[in-house]
Amino acid sequence: MPPPLHLQASYAALGHQPESCPVATQEYAREISLPIYSRLTDDDVQRVIDSVESILKCFRAIPRLPR
Repeated sequence: MPPPLHLQASYAALGHQPESCPVATQEYAREISLPIYSRLTDDDVQRVIDSVESILKCFRAIPRLPR
């Protein structure tokens, strides 16, 4: 996933910093990009599902800290 506009080189050259758009910066760090391709096979889709489930299991094992 490409970074938000304010983090791309052309905007950064104008002086934009991560603090310029804190919500976009925060959400960008939390997002994932899943493969979207018209020729994904059923095996490819299952591999993506298995990977996401594996990652979720790892994060569920980490105790949540108060915000």
